Amino acid sequence: MSRTRKHLAHNSFDSVWELTEFLSSAEGEQISSQWAGRATSDAPGRDEWTASRDYAHALELAREGWPEGREQMTDAVETLTPYVQAAIRAPSETLSVAGYAPNIPAYVSGSPACMYSMDGDDTAGRAPIVRFLVNIGASHYVDASALFNQGAALCAAVDYLEACGQSCEVRLVCRQESDKCTFDTYVTIKRAGEPIEHDRMAFFLGNASVLRRFIFRLNELDGKSFNGLQHGRGRPFDVTPEPAQVYLPVASQHSFNDYCKTPQKALRHVMFHIEKAMAPEQFQRIGEDIEEAMTALGEAA
Repeated sequence: MSRTRKHLAHNSFDSVWELTEFLSSAEGEQISSQWAGRATSDAPGRDEWTASRDYAHALELAREGWPEGREQMTDAVETLTPYVQAAIRAPSETLSVAGYAPNIPAYVSGSPACMYSMDGDDTAGRAPIVRFLVNIGASHYVDASALFNQGAALCAAVDYLEACGQSCEVRLVCRQESDKCTFDTYVTIKRAGEPIEHDRMAFFLGNASVLRRFIFRLNELDGKSFNGLQHGRGRPFDVTPEPAQVYLPVASQHSFNDYCKTPQKALRHVMFHIEKAMAPEQFQRIGEDIEEAMTALGEAA
């Protein structure tokens, strides 16, 4: 008996610029004929599902910025920062014989311990890179607002870690799976060592159009994906992260809308996965201080 070979698609973009350029260059292309009449990437949008009017609007926001989203995310990050500070203790600077930058007074005095280094990293003399992998796959019942709140919580964590001297890398992944097709997409939205661009972070971490416009359009440009993804775009699946990589899993549970109902609730979700991935000497959850901080600040989460 013959068996149909499973279609495997792998898309990888090293930057959001590379993704938007690819999508822009494909704007004039016809959607694969198999998808004709079934394409949803350009369907009229509902704010609670796509956070954009249509595909062209989403692409405009990605290229030129999302002022409303950036403002909302900035407000959310400011609100969440005290909670992040209560929940994460980053490595502190000490003076050592080797490190990443000199302490001039110590050097002039002749002290051998004249270099700044980070506690818990004696080999490199600098804080380790924190690598985030965010699975943006989500079931159809997940609200755009819940995805935004998760993005805001992650952005607050990245902001704080970078302010503490950490270098963060943030990548997105989406895996769509069926018995006939596996469709993977990876996008790097922030490289380690790059400054945080809040416009970019707000849109690509917080706007549901990245999944429900851009990923769907990548599906529609691939005719071979139709047989496997025509009904419901397949199921969102988790991937296996690299060791010590902070991984946020797919939003495939009905409870996701509840535990990411507010940015404060979403922060608990993000902190859980940070704590799970990072070694205690790198980042330490300080008991239940985050709960105390939330209570003291009058924020019910």
